[in-house]
Amino acid sequence: MGGLLTLRLMRPAQPLIVDDLASAIALLDDVSKEVVGPIAASLRHAAVLFASIHGWRIASHSAFVNWAAAEASEHVRWLVLDPLIDIARFGPDAFRIQCSRRFIRDSWEVISTPPEDLPLLVQHGSIGIVDDVCAFGSTSHHACTLVESAGGNVAQIVTCVASDQGRASLLTRDRTLEFKTLFDGDFEAIHLRDGCPGLSHAGRCIAQRTAILSPAGDISVRVPPTGFTGGVWEVLGRDRAFGFALQNARRDFVQRLSAALGHPATVQDMLVLGNSVPLLLFPHQPATYETPLHTLLN
Repeated sequence: MGGLLTLRLMRPAQPLIVDDLASAIALLDDVSKEVVGPIAASLRHAAVLFASIHGWRIASHSAFVNWAAAEASEHVRWLVLDPLIDIARFGPDAFRIQCSRRFIRDSWEVISTPPEDLPLLVQHGSIGIVDDVCAFGSTSHHACTLVESAGGNVAQIVTCVASDQGRASLLTRDRTLEFKTLFDGDFEAIHLRDGCPGLSHAGRCIAQRTAILSPAGDISVRVPPTGFTGGVWEVLGRDRAFGFALQNARRDFVQRLSAALGHPATVQDMLVLGNSVPLLLFPHQPATYETPLHTLLN
Protein backbone atom coordinates (compact mmCIF):
# COMPACT_ATOMS: atom_id res chain seq x y z
CA MET A 1 0.00 0.00 0.00
CA GLY A 2 2.97 2.33 0.15
CA GLY A 3 2.73 3.02 3.88
CA LEU A 4 -0.10 4.11 6.14
CA LEU A 5 -0.67 7.34 8.03
CA THR A 6 -1.81 7.35 11.65
CA LEU A 7 -4.77 9.35 12.91
CA ARG A 8 -4.96 10.33 16.56
CA LEU A 9 -8.32 9.51 18.11
CA MET A 10 -9.36 12.00 20.77
CA ARG A 11 -12.88 10.97 21.71
CA PRO A 12 -15.30 8.04 21.83
CA ALA A 13 -18.31 8.68 19.62
CA GLN A 14 -20.97 6.86 17.64
CA PRO A 15 -19.80 5.87 14.16
CA LEU A 16 -21.92 7.22 11.31
CA ILE A 17 -21.62 6.91 7.53
CA VAL A 18 -22.67 9.86 5.38
CA ASP A 19 -23.93 8.37 2.13
CA ASP A 20 -22.96 11.12 -0.27
CA LEU A 21 -22.43 8.93 -3.32
CA ALA A 22 -25.46 10.22 -5.24
CA SER A 23 -24.49 13.83 -4.55
CA ALA A 24 -20.95 13.21 -5.81
CA ILE A 25 -22.15 11.35 -8.91
CA ALA A 26 -24.46 14.27 -9.75
CA LEU A 27 -21.36 16.41 -10.40
CA LEU A 28 -20.11 14.07 -13.16
CA ASP A 29 -20.95 14.16 -16.86
CA ASP A 30 -23.04 11.40 -18.45
CA VAL A 31 -20.07 9.30 -19.59
CA SER A 32 -18.44 9.45 -16.17
CA LYS A 33 -21.73 8.51 -14.51
CA GLU A 34 -21.86 5.38 -16.68
CA VAL A 35 -18.37 4.46 -15.50
CA VAL A 36 -18.76 5.17 -11.79
CA GLY A 37 -22.50 4.69 -11.11
CA PRO A 38 -22.52 0.86 -10.82
CA ILE A 39 -19.33 0.93 -8.73
CA ALA A 40 -20.87 3.38 -6.27
CA ALA A 41 -24.05 1.30 -6.07
CA SER A 42 -22.05 -1.81 -5.09
CA LEU A 43 -20.11 0.12 -2.47
CA ARG A 44 -23.33 1.54 -1.03
CA HIS A 45 -24.83 -1.95 -0.79
CA ALA A 46 -21.78 -3.19 1.13
CA ALA A 47 -21.91 -0.19 3.49
CA VAL A 48 -25.62 -0.62 4.19
CA LEU A 49 -25.10 -4.31 4.91
CA PHE A 50 -22.22 -3.57 7.30
CA ALA A 51 -24.19 -0.85 9.07
CA SER A 52 -27.22 -3.08 9.54
CA ILE A 53 -25.10 -5.87 11.04
CA HIS A 54 -23.07 -3.65 13.38
CA GLY A 55 -25.71 -1.11 14.33
CA TRP A 56 -24.08 1.87 12.65
CA ARG A 57 -26.16 4.76 11.41
CA ILE A 58 -26.26 5.98 7.83
CA ALA A 59 -27.20 9.54 6.92
CA SER A 60 -28.37 10.44 3.43
CA HIS A 61 -26.50 13.47 2.15
CA SER A 62 -29.42 14.36 -0.15
CA ALA A 63 -31.87 14.20 2.75
CA PHE A 64 -29.55 16.46 4.78
CA VAL A 65 -29.44 19.06 1.99
CA ASN A 66 -33.24 19.06 1.72
CA TRP A 67 -33.57 19.49 5.50
CA ALA A 68 -30.90 22.19 5.68
CA ALA A 69 -32.45 24.17 2.83
CA ALA A 70 -35.80 24.08 4.62
CA GLU A 71 -34.17 25.17 7.90
CA ALA A 72 -32.19 27.99 6.31
CA SER A 73 -33.34 31.42 7.43
CA GLU A 74 -34.09 33.89 4.65
CA HIS A 75 -32.60 36.64 6.82
CA VAL A 76 -29.11 35.13 6.70
CA ARG A 77 -26.65 35.00 3.82
CA TRP A 78 -25.41 31.44 3.48
CA LEU A 79 -21.82 30.34 3.11
CA VAL A 80 -21.63 26.76 1.80
CA LEU A 81 -18.54 24.76 2.72
CA ASP A 82 -19.72 21.34 1.51
CA PRO A 83 -18.35 20.95 -2.05
CA LEU A 84 -21.24 18.70 -3.13
CA ILE A 85 -24.07 21.12 -2.33
CA ASP A 86 -25.65 23.26 -5.04
CA ILE A 87 -25.42 26.71 -3.46
CA ALA A 88 -28.59 27.81 -5.30
CA ARG A 89 -30.52 25.69 -2.75
CA PHE A 90 -29.66 28.36 -0.16
CA GLY A 91 -30.84 31.42 -2.00
CA PRO A 92 -29.53 33.74 -4.73
CA ASP A 93 -27.04 35.39 -2.37
CA ALA A 94 -25.41 32.16 -1.18
CA PHE A 95 -21.70 31.74 -1.86
CA ARG A 96 -19.02 29.11 -1.43
CA ILE A 97 -15.56 28.97 0.07
CA GLN A 98 -13.58 25.91 -0.88
CA CYS A 99 -12.03 24.61 2.35
CA SER A 100 -10.04 21.39 2.62
CA ARG A 101 -8.37 19.60 5.47
CA ARG A 102 -4.81 18.55 4.68
CA PHE A 103 -2.84 16.02 6.69
CA ILE A 104 0.70 17.16 7.42
CA ARG A 105 3.08 15.17 9.63
CA ASP A 106 0.71 14.02 12.42
CA SER A 107 -2.14 16.54 12.34
CA TRP A 108 -4.62 18.31 10.09
CA GLU A 109 -4.51 21.85 8.78
CA VAL A 110 -7.28 23.70 6.94
CA ILE A 111 -6.52 25.33 3.62
CA SER A 112 -8.90 27.49 1.62
CA THR A 113 -9.28 29.80 -1.37
CA PRO A 114 -11.60 32.61 -0.21
CA PRO A 115 -13.03 34.86 -2.95
CA GLU A 116 -11.37 38.23 -3.42
CA ASP A 117 -14.68 40.00 -2.87
CA LEU A 118 -15.31 38.32 0.50
CA PRO A 119 -15.56 41.68 2.35
CA LEU A 120 -18.41 42.66 0.02
CA LEU A 121 -20.14 39.30 0.45
CA VAL A 122 -20.21 39.48 4.27
CA GLN A 123 -20.64 43.19 4.95
CA HIS A 124 -24.45 43.27 5.11
CA GLY A 125 -26.30 41.19 7.71
CA SER A 126 -25.39 37.90 9.34
CA ILE A 127 -23.73 34.86 7.77
CA GLY A 128 -24.84 31.25 8.14
CA ILE A 129 -22.52 28.30 7.46
CA VAL A 130 -23.64 25.02 5.89
CA ASP A 131 -21.49 21.89 6.04
CA ASP A 132 -22.45 18.25 6.36
CA VAL A 133 -20.02 17.15 9.08
CA CYS A 134 -18.53 18.97 12.06
CA ALA A 135 -15.85 16.65 13.41
CA PHE A 136 -13.34 18.67 15.42
CA GLY A 137 -14.80 21.99 14.30
CA SER A 138 -11.58 23.07 12.59
CA THR A 139 -13.12 23.75 9.15
CA SER A 140 -15.97 25.79 10.61
CA HIS A 141 -13.52 27.64 12.87
CA HIS A 142 -11.45 28.48 9.81
CA ALA A 143 -14.52 29.73 7.91
CA CYS A 144 -15.63 31.84 10.90
CA THR A 145 -12.18 33.43 11.07
CA LEU A 146 -12.28 34.25 7.35
CA VAL A 147 -15.72 35.85 7.67
CA GLU A 148 -14.81 37.84 10.78
CA SER A 149 -11.50 38.98 9.29
CA ALA A 150 -13.45 40.29 6.29
CA GLY A 151 -15.75 42.28 8.59
CA GLY A 152 -18.68 39.86 8.81
CA ASN A 153 -20.44 37.95 11.59
CA VAL A 154 -21.40 34.27 11.70
CA ALA A 155 -24.77 33.80 13.39
CA GLN A 156 -25.72 30.20 12.49
CA ILE A 157 -24.13 26.87 11.61
CA VAL A 158 -26.22 24.09 10.08
CA THR A 159 -24.77 20.61 9.75
CA CYS A 160 -25.90 17.03 9.36
CA VAL A 161 -23.87 15.54 12.22
CA ALA A 162 -21.37 16.80 14.77
CA SER A 163 -19.17 15.51 17.53
CA ASP A 164 -19.56 16.87 21.03
CA GLN A 165 -16.00 18.16 20.75
CA GLY A 166 -16.66 20.03 17.52
CA ARG A 167 -19.92 21.51 18.76
CA ALA A 168 -18.39 22.61 22.07
CA SER A 169 -15.37 24.21 20.42
CA LEU A 170 -17.56 26.39 18.20
CA LEU A 171 -19.94 27.37 21.00
CA THR A 172 -16.95 28.27 23.16
CA ARG A 173 -15.86 30.60 20.41
CA ASP A 174 -19.25 32.35 20.39
CA ARG A 175 -21.99 31.54 22.92
CA THR A 176 -24.57 33.38 20.80
CA LEU A 177 -24.00 31.09 17.81
CA GLU A 178 -27.07 29.10 16.72
CA PHE A 179 -25.97 25.53 16.01
CA LYS A 180 -28.38 23.12 14.27
CA THR A 181 -27.83 19.45 13.43
CA LEU A 182 -30.05 16.95 11.65
CA PHE A 183 -28.81 14.13 13.91
CA ASP A 184 -28.54 14.84 17.63
CA GLY A 185 -25.70 13.11 19.43
CA ASP A 186 -21.94 12.66 19.51
CA PHE A 187 -20.85 11.21 16.17
CA GLU A 188 -17.64 10.33 14.39
CA ALA A 189 -18.76 10.54 10.78
CA ILE A 190 -17.14 9.50 7.52
CA HIS A 191 -17.99 10.27 3.90
CA LEU A 192 -18.68 7.18 1.82
CA ARG A 193 -17.48 8.95 -1.34
CA ASP A 194 -13.95 9.04 0.07
CA GLY A 195 -13.50 5.34 -0.65
CA CYS A 196 -15.02 5.33 -4.14
CA PRO A 197 -12.67 5.79 -7.12
CA GLY A 198 -13.81 8.16 -9.84
CA LEU A 199 -15.92 10.47 -7.68
CA SER A 200 -15.64 14.21 -7.22
CA HIS A 201 -13.85 15.36 -4.05
CA ALA A 202 -13.07 11.78 -2.97
CA GLY A 203 -10.20 10.73 -0.71
CA ARG A 204 -8.13 12.77 1.72
CA CYS A 205 -5.56 15.44 1.05
CA ILE A 206 -2.05 15.03 2.46
CA ALA A 207 0.87 17.42 2.10
CA GLN A 208 3.27 14.82 0.66
CA ARG A 209 1.00 13.85 -2.26
CA THR A 210 1.06 16.55 -4.90
CA ALA A 211 -0.54 16.61 -8.33
CA ILE A 212 0.90 14.49 -11.15
CA LEU A 213 1.90 16.68 -14.09
CA SER A 214 0.98 15.65 -17.63
CA PRO A 215 0.90 17.29 -21.09
CA ALA A 216 -2.90 17.38 -20.87
CA GLY A 217 -3.07 18.94 -17.40
CA ASP A 218 -2.46 18.23 -13.73
CA ILE A 219 -4.00 15.13 -12.16
CA SER A 220 -5.07 15.70 -8.57
CA VAL A 221 -3.94 12.98 -6.16
CA ARG A 222 -5.51 12.12 -2.84
CA VAL A 223 -5.16 9.24 -0.42
CA PRO A 224 -7.95 6.70 0.08
CA PRO A 225 -9.26 6.75 3.66
CA THR A 226 -7.96 3.22 4.20
CA GLY A 227 -4.48 4.73 3.84
CA PHE A 228 -4.80 5.85 7.47
CA THR A 229 -4.76 3.80 10.64
CA GLY A 230 -7.19 4.73 13.39
CA GLY A 231 -10.71 6.01 12.97
CA VAL A 232 -13.98 4.73 11.58
CA TRP A 233 -12.63 3.99 8.11
CA GLU A 234 -10.08 1.54 9.50
CA VAL A 235 -12.86 -0.41 11.23
CA LEU A 236 -14.90 -0.42 8.05
CA GLY A 237 -11.98 -1.34 5.79
CA ARG A 238 -10.93 -4.26 7.99
CA ASP A 239 -14.32 -5.91 7.61
CA ARG A 240 -13.84 -8.78 5.17
CA ALA A 241 -16.97 -8.16 3.10
CA PHE A 242 -16.56 -4.39 2.90
CA GLY A 243 -12.81 -4.66 2.28
CA PHE A 244 -13.59 -6.99 -0.61
CA ALA A 245 -16.09 -4.42 -1.93
CA LEU A 246 -13.40 -1.72 -1.82
CA GLN A 247 -10.96 -3.91 -3.75
CA ASN A 248 -13.62 -4.71 -6.32
CA ALA A 249 -14.46 -1.01 -6.69
CA ARG A 250 -10.85 -0.14 -7.55
CA ARG A 251 -10.52 -2.99 -10.03
CA ASP A 252 -13.94 -2.39 -11.62
CA PHE A 253 -13.21 1.32 -11.99
CA VAL A 254 -10.13 0.61 -14.12
CA GLN A 255 -12.01 -1.91 -16.25
CA ARG A 256 -15.01 0.33 -16.82
CA LEU A 257 -12.93 3.43 -17.57
CA SER A 258 -10.74 1.46 -19.99
CA ALA A 259 -13.84 0.10 -21.75
CA ALA A 260 -15.32 3.59 -22.07
CA LEU A 261 -12.08 4.94 -23.52
CA GLY A 262 -11.43 2.01 -25.83
CA HIS A 263 -7.89 1.50 -24.54
CA PRO A 264 -6.17 0.58 -21.26
CA ALA A 265 -6.56 3.60 -18.99
CA THR A 266 -3.50 5.48 -17.74
CA VAL A 267 -3.14 8.07 -14.99
CA GLN A 268 -3.55 10.87 -17.54
CA ASP A 269 -6.94 9.45 -18.54
CA MET A 270 -8.29 10.47 -15.13
CA LEU A 271 -8.66 13.95 -16.63
CA VAL A 272 -11.63 12.83 -18.75
CA LEU A 273 -13.64 12.53 -15.52
CA GLY A 274 -13.18 16.22 -14.65
CA ASN A 275 -10.83 18.33 -12.57
CA SER A 276 -12.68 17.63 -9.32
CA VAL A 277 -12.04 13.87 -9.56
CA PRO A 278 -8.73 12.85 -7.94
CA LEU A 279 -6.66 9.74 -8.41
CA LEU A 280 -6.67 7.77 -5.14
CA LEU A 281 -3.16 6.57 -4.29
CA PHE A 282 -1.59 5.43 -1.05
CA PRO A 283 1.00 7.72 0.60
CA HIS A 284 4.18 6.39 -1.04
CA GLN A 285 2.72 4.76 -4.15
CA PRO A 286 4.77 6.00 -7.16
CA ALA A 287 3.11 7.03 -10.42
CA THR A 288 3.57 9.18 -13.51
CA TYR A 289 0.98 10.33 -16.03
CA GLU A 290 1.89 7.35 -18.24
CA THR A 291 1.43 4.72 -15.53
CA PRO A 292 -1.33 2.21 -16.41
CA LEU A 293 -4.11 2.47 -13.87
CA HIS A 294 -4.40 -1.30 -13.52
CA THR A 295 -0.94 -1.37 -11.91
CA LEU A 296 -2.08 1.12 -9.25
CA LEU A 297 -5.68 0.29 -8.43
CA ASN A 298 -5.72 -3.51 -8.48
